[in-house]
Amino acid sequence: MRLNMWARLGIVATGLWLIGGTAYFHVTTMDQRYDFSMKLEKLCLDGYDRLERQYPSMDYSKEQGNCVTDAEQYLRSETPASEVLKQSFFGTAIIGAIAWVLIGIAIALTRWVLRGRQTQGGSRGT
Repeated sequence: MRLNMWARLGIVATGLWLIGGTAYFHVTTMDQRYDFSMKLEKLCLDGYDRLERQYPSMDYSKEQGNCVTDAEQYLRSETPASEVLKQSFFGTAIIGAIAWVLIGIAIALTRWVLRGRQTQGGSRGT
């Protein structure tokens, strides 16, 4: 079976989508995790800074150290980056498969409508 130009273009676009989409979703997910852990750490440290201003005689250095440790522990407890990469790839592949199915349905419907117009031929409005 010979592939026409549009099918070849679709295959190339799908390959680019799998590579680019996977990379995008992976990087975005990892960035969101890192940002969340940094916000968690900042929120924790800000809370102890407020306490230090209210109660200057107290030492909160140990608790502030725990803020950093807790944020790092959050990052380690999350799904490993390799698993996120797999999930990103499979999610991207599913989106690509759905796109192929929808495009196939659109092409089949277009051909069906065009065949219907051809069989009616010149019998318009007489």
